[in-house]
This record gives sequence, structure tokens and C-alpha cells, in this order.
Amino acid sequence: MIVNHADGPHLHQLRNYRSPVIATDLDYGVLNYLSGSTVTSMNAVGQGYIKAMCITSAGMMYFCRSFKTRVGTTDYYLPVMKLNISNLVLGDVLTATFVGDLKSSLTTIAGTIDPDDVVSGITISPAGQLFGVLREGLSTGAGGEDYLFRVTQSVAAMAGPNLPVTLVGRMTSPTGSSSQTEDLTFGPDGRLYASDVSDDTVYTIDSVNGSIASILGRQTNGDYLGLAVDPLDHRVIGSSSGVSVPADSLMKVDGSDNNDDQLIDMATLFGFNNVEAIAFFQGAFVLTQGEPDLYAVDGTETIYGVDIDTGATSLVTDAPFRLRALAYDFVNRRLFYLRNNESSMTIGSYSLITNTHTNQGSLKDWWHVYEPDELPDNLC
Repeated sequence: MIVNHADGPHLHQLRNYRSPVIATDLDYGVLNYLSGSTVTSMNAVGQGYIKAMCITSAGMMYFCRSFKTRVGTTDYYLPVMKLNISNLVLGDVLTATFVGDLKSSLTTIAGTIDPDDVVSGITISPAGQLFGVLREGLSTGAGGEDYLFRVTQSVAAMAGPNLPVTLVGRMTSPTGSSSQTEDLTFGPDGRLYASDVSDDTVYTIDSVNGSIASILGRQTNGDYLGLAVDPLDHRVIGSSSGVSVPADSLMKVDGSDNNDDQLIDMATLFGFNNVEAIAFFQGAFVLTQGEPDLYAVDGTETIYGVDIDTGATSLVTDAPFRLRALAYDFVNRRLFYLRNNESSMTIGSYSLITNTHTNQGSLKDWWHVYEPDELPDNLC
């Protein structure tokens, strides 16, 4: 998932990101938020912009806006918002709700919060707590290395109006210092990564004390504004800025110096520029309403609907893994699918009634009369 400020900000789902040949973009529209009973678009004047975003495994997206003026021109606050994206349908109005404000608690850490102080990254730890980085600007305050902080409430229990935080530590050590951190993210293995645009470096961070643990890699003119870890293969992905080389691209962080690989050019393919926030989420996206005549898969996670009169395709949903074959249960309106390139031969299903995916087990379970040695080409 990507938040692109060039168009709003709009929430996008970038599919098959590894290849410029099959990568596709779904634009879910502009982000809004609920204030009382009023829905306000975040592209309105004075609504700030989104630099930090993360998503839980259940599909709750959290993001922090920096900044919105509350009173006059000097009183700024740092609201954390949330939006359930677990069952998005194209055309839905994206309306986030307020979780809590970080300004009051962060003031006790940094001394002052000014318009150029930003929460430039947030991420959720494997233990279920929200970590963030406060990048202090030059107006007032200590400056120097950024602050790693943690909300003391669990993510599921976070509630305002003011979110309580604790300082984990300043992001520095003899190995290096991060003073212009743009994003941070936990990997599935619990390692914490941060991108620093002051020296084009991706660091690993000690999540216990905030210190720099190691240097993952440096990419000259990298400028990674967004950072995420693919949960399937643990690869670290950065989104480069408009002044990076290459610009406005998704990059695979390979480690060492100037060794990163460009995956796709988002500006050329989709018109994105300066993507500030990226995160992975594999969910039961509902991409169309109504039932098509025919269903098809192409080896990716996507299930397509096909109009048998015209051959036109539409996007139905994404499965939790890449697919090989389909079968349809007409009575229960359920699609069954086979996982592609996987020795355990996992069968899953998607209910068109509840819009949910279910793991149905394996073709190689012991109670089957016949256990195939190769992946079948079809289900029925």
C-alpha cells in the first residue's frame, strides 16, 4: 500500500511490485477523516500531509499527519489516525478516525514541538506496540540525532486524546547517527530498520535503546522516503524521492554500498512522485462488486472476473498467496484455489458471501486417498 501526495493524498494498492511488466496500480481515492460528524478531505488547505504509515496484519492502517494548525499559526499537533482497509472496495469513501495526539507526550521528550518537527515514521513491533521516530527541525530544541519513541499502550488499546509515549533512545552510536530519518519499519524477524536521507543510509536499530546497531547499506543519492519489509521473503524495500537516482522508484535494499536494485519506476508507470509512506498488507481485498461470468488466475495472487461475451477482465480479490488453479462451488458461492509453486499443495477458498479467505488445508494431508506428486493444472 502506498500514500501518494501528488494526487491528494490518495491511497494506492501497488500489485506485483517486483516487475515493471506486470505491476499494476489501484487508486482507492483521496484519504478523508471524520471530525465529529463531518468528513473532511485531507487534500484541503491546512490538513497537513502523511509522512508515516503502517498496517497491522488484520488490516488496520495507522498514519500520522504532520502538521495541522489547531489555533492561529503556532499551535501544531501530531494526530495518529486509523483506517480499516481489510475489505476495501473500489469506490469506498476512505474515512479515517482519530486515535490520539502525540504532541503533548513528545514535548516532554524533545522539549519543544515546532512546525518543522515531524513524526517521519511509525511501525508496529512483533509484540504489538507502535514505535515512531521524531525528527527534530532547526527552529528550536536540541536538534541532532533523532528520537526513537514507543507508545506505552498496545496498538489495539491506543486511545487519546493524548497518547502516552516513552523515549527508547537517541538514534546514534559509534557505528553511525540518524539525524534525518525518513521512515522506519520492523521486519517479520523483529529487526528494526530506518532510512536516513542525510547520508543515504539504511540502518538497523536496537529497539531496546534506540542506538544504531549496524549499517545495512548505503546508496548514493538514494533518498529513501518510505521503507517496508516484504513479509514473504523479508526483502527490504525503499521508495526513492524525486531527486534520487533513480528517482521515484521502488528499490530493493541489497546491502553494502551502491548495491541496491531498481524494481519499478513509479513515476513512469503510474505518475507517482515523492512517495512518503509505504507498507505491505496481504488481505482479502474486494476489488469489484457483483459476480462475473467466469473466474481466472494468472499465477499472481489476483483472482480476475471475465466477461464471456467481451473477454474483458475485472479484479475480484487478492488471495494470501500466488495461485495456480480455481474451482467454484455454486451452491455456497465459494471459490477454491490452489497455491502455486508450493510442495505442500495448499488449498484455500474465498467466500463471495462474507468476502473472506480461508485456508482449507493441503492435498497431501494423510487422510486423502490420492496424494499428487506434482501440482495439478486444474481443480473441479
